[in-house]
Amino acid sequence: MNALGWSTREAAGRRDWPSRYAAYVSTMHALAGEFGVTAEWLEWLLFDLNGQVRAETS
Repeated sequence: MNALGWSTREAAGRRDWPSRYAAYVSTMHALAGEFGVTAEWLEWLLFDLNGQVRAETS
């Protein structure tokens, strides 16, 4: 997700790991719902791509 400019620290608004992880999990579930897939599948995809993604800009 860092390759897309997303950061757990910014999403959580805090530095502690539990808050950052909770923000990550929440975001994965929200994105998965938007794409109609499971959060687990989306996470697998991101790890499979190994950061080789880029954000599209208009």
